[in-house]
Amino acid sequence: MEKEKIIRILTNITSLLIVVYFSLFHVLSISQLVNYISLVFMTLICLITFLKKERFVIPKEFLFLIAFYVFALLSLLWSPEPSKGFRLCFRTIPLLTLLTILLYNFVRQNKNPEVLVYSLYATGIVLTIAMVVAYDGVGNLLELMKNGYRLGGIVNNENDVGMALSLASVVAFFLSLSKKYWHILPALVFAVVSMSTGSRKVIIILALGGFLVVASLLDFSKGKGKKNAIIISSALFFVGLCFVLLFTVPAFLNIKTRFLTMLNSLTGKAGGDGSTDTRMEMIKAGWDTFKAHPIGGYGVGTSSLLGFDTYLHNNFVEILASLGFVGFSLYYAVYFVSFYRAFPLVKEHKKYAVLAVIINICWLAVQVGTVTYETKDTYYYLVLLSVLSGIQRDDMENEKQNKVKRSFVLVD
Repeated sequence: MEKEKIIRILTNITSLLIVVYFSLFHVLSISQLVNYISLVFMTLICLITFLKKERFVIPKEFLFLIAFYVFALLSLLWSPEPSKGFRLCFRTIPLLTLLTILLYNFVRQNKNPEVLVYSLYATGIVLTIAMVVAYDGVGNLLELMKNGYRLGGIVNNENDVGMALSLASVVAFFLSLSKKYWHILPALVFAVVSMSTGSRKVIIILALGGFLVVASLLDFSKGKGKKNAIIISSALFFVGLCFVLLFTVPAFLNIKTRFLTMLNSLTGKAGGDGSTDTRMEMIKAGWDTFKAHPIGGYGVGTSSLLGFDTYLHNNFVEILASLGFVGFSLYYAVYFVSFYRAFPLVKEHKKYAVLAVIINICWLAVQVGTVTYETKDTYYYLVLLSVLSGIQRDDMENEKQNKVKRSFVLVD
């Protein structure tokens, strides 16, 4: 068998395994199987790279990711309880960083960014099916939603399920605006099922993501003012529709109640909820710790020592408290550089770059209510942004070079 054919077969198998991996790791019951799948496709990526005689490359933004890991490792030296950070430093962060670099190189070498986009889409399909199966069919699922139950806990953590489904909804909605209108149906299904989880982060993702998707159609060239006014009005209408449905449809009673009690807690009104009050206390404890250790923090993984025996439910405060200003700067430099490199592509309305920026903006927004720097999702979305931008930058550069070559031919 020719080497090219072997590489093609291995590439197709690896692409399939990547989609399977990222669409299944939110289903708690098969998480161990998913870990084996990741080991297989990471090995295949190394094998394909070797057969193609390619070099592994690390984009500029991922250098900050590596520096963040090194600093987290160093923080064990001043941590009051280093063992708290062992899992993060010797397993979670290095493995996720390795996965990020391997995945980036595979997609960049093969120029198949669709495998990343449709992994997100497949996640929505898998989780919807998992919800239907877990709650004994569509009819029973709808009945439970109608009665205002908070769903998703059987499949995995409700917040994780809700966020993954709502991001899948944003992806499907984005694709529907590319004259593939049938995607609007799964977008609505994913959105409804995500809201049944009662996760308040779902509201942020759906409202912000929907607004950004519609706003991405804006055209700033001369004479497009009327078109832009219509687009902005449509975006605002979409956000308004989300909140109208939230407050009027009985199926969303749970998420509406949790959202309103959160607002009451944040504004100091009566009727707040204990969850939000506790999280505000966590944020205060984390901020006080950062003020006491502003440069390097208290040490990676030590947030559970601040009186709550858990993480701080806010990624920004978690990193500030654990790794100080240095760790915070290194971690969020990854986003800053990625957005900076993607900005010219967004101005050119490059499809996948726009989608990757929208997804990462939504993910940054929910970080005020969850810790994400140790989750697979975060690194996957960063790969999505980095590699899609990289591929489309290459395409733009090739187009420019081809135009120059054609100009030389005409002159000749």
